[in-house]
Amino acid sequence: MNSLIFYFAGIDGSIGSRGLKFALLLAQVTILTLFLISMSGYIWPEETLLLYLMPAAIVLAAATVAHPVFRVFRRISFSSTVRVSMVIVSVLQVLLLIALLWVVTPRTHTRQQVLDDLDHALLLMEDMHPELYAATDRDSLWEIIDSLTRALPADLPEVESHKLFSTITAGIRDAHTMVSIDSYTRRGAVAFGKAPPYRFRIIGERIYVRDNYYWRDSIPIGSEILEINGKPSFEYLQDVSRMVSHETEGYRDAWLQYPLFWGLWNGYREFEISFVTPAGVRDQVTAASGLIANVSYLLSMASGQLRFGSYELLDGNVGYLKLEAFQGGDEFVEFLAETFEAIDRQNVRNLIIDIRGNSGGSTKLAAELMQYISPVDFNVFDASVIKISDELISAYSLDTSEFERGSMFEESCEPESLRDNPLRYDGRCYVLTSGFTFSTALDFAAMVRCFDVGEIVGTDTGGKTISYGSPHHFELPATGIKMKVSIKSFVNACGADNTGVIRPDHVVANTVEDDIYGIDRVLEYAIDLTRLCVDGS
Repeated sequence: MNSLIFYFAGIDGSIGSRGLKFALLLAQVTILTLFLISMSGYIWPEETLLLYLMPAAIVLAAATVAHPVFRVFRRISFSSTVRVSMVIVSVLQVLLLIALLWVVTPRTHTRQQVLDDLDHALLLMEDMHPELYAATDRDSLWEIIDSLTRALPADLPEVESHKLFSTITAGIRDAHTMVSIDSYTRRGAVAFGKAPPYRFRIIGERIYVRDNYYWRDSIPIGSEILEINGKPSFEYLQDVSRMVSHETEGYRDAWLQYPLFWGLWNGYREFEISFVTPAGVRDQVTAASGLIANVSYLLSMASGQLRFGSYELLDGNVGYLKLEAFQGGDEFVEFLAETFEAIDRQNVRNLIIDIRGNSGGSTKLAAELMQYISPVDFNVFDASVIKISDELISAYSLDTSEFERGSMFEESCEPESLRDNPLRYDGRCYVLTSGFTFSTALDFAAMVRCFDVGEIVGTDTGGKTISYGSPHHFELPATGIKMKVSIKSFVNACGADNTGVIRPDHVVANTVEDDIYGIDRVLEYAIDLTRLCVDGS
């Protein structure tokens, strides 16, 4: 587009010869055609056009700024600036296209590579995991492995290798032992894979549309998915669930709200989706996410990495602290200090802490939050045991005379004393949980209940109070697939009294109708509780 602008801007001869103008225009037409052909199977045409124009926009902006500066030191005509800019644009566009082709070109693994890596992964997981076969016995897991590997072809597409390893680790039923998410997203290829461009809500065995990630192929919010690729939605849900490492259905459903696993299961191909709208109208769409939809859902998945928390004062002088993740190190500590300074200054007497979208992080940061809200000394865990494996001995150069191979080492779980803290909050506290409340977020919820910090509102947590974690990350040598395996077993605070999920004091869930009208039923319920307390005090 901008090449045409440059071309017609030079009709008066300022750009140079007609031959040069024609060559520049021909180069742009050729490059645009290559972009459209190369990316047609991955993203939408308008997204391809945006990628094609991106180098031109950058160079044009830089040239507009640089030209007056250059003229101060040396007389350079505008036509020369345009000529150079066009050459640079063409080079950058070709380099960008090469990079995109490198990203989207499918990789394959040989059958032997997959089997060798499977043996490697199983040996390492058996060596490091405290109780690898606690939820699924060894014979049952090997039945899964045998069914998946019995008829492997000579060559497997990379996506099929990911599906295989994901299905095997999901069979272990430990959500910290799995194929790492960055294994799916490496090279950025997932941004160009086709997935349903929707955020789902799973209720039992039914699937509803919670949000649309792009205007193309949008489905009305609240619509129920009836069939996917000609298969009843509940059957498709069961199929995709086999790839999700989870300990509870709540955590599985929390992950399945995002398109990642749906796209992986379908080989990143288009979806034929039949649905019924809230008004009762049945319809069908051929759906496939593009670059914008994929980036949108990846950003929503990574929200805890990008912003770990926020605080605001709601009507009625209610503090609302939303924590996406217990991450950020010193920044998180500073954020808590600033937040509780504001809470103290505002004289907040009702505080809502929202960890519904929080899947974990650092237990040290969870303990730091407890220093502001706990009325008594506390401990994160009642018990923590680490398995002394060969890999652990090698990684940390452990003294084998002190740490015996294969033994279980019990770590100290002494109560943490409350330090002097003038900002310690002593008002009422309400903690919001969901199926996505997992790992360190679960640890925090367990402490809230165990040490009478406040009341819990929402739905069951995604993890259990006796579980595994503190994962060791590793990369498989032949396929390069990244995985992680738990190396510790934990008993949460007061966890021995409840070996399952943490059930809220007030069980409240958003409905499909709430999604349609943008209502946060759980938060509204917690706010109503604060009003009851004020009225009753």
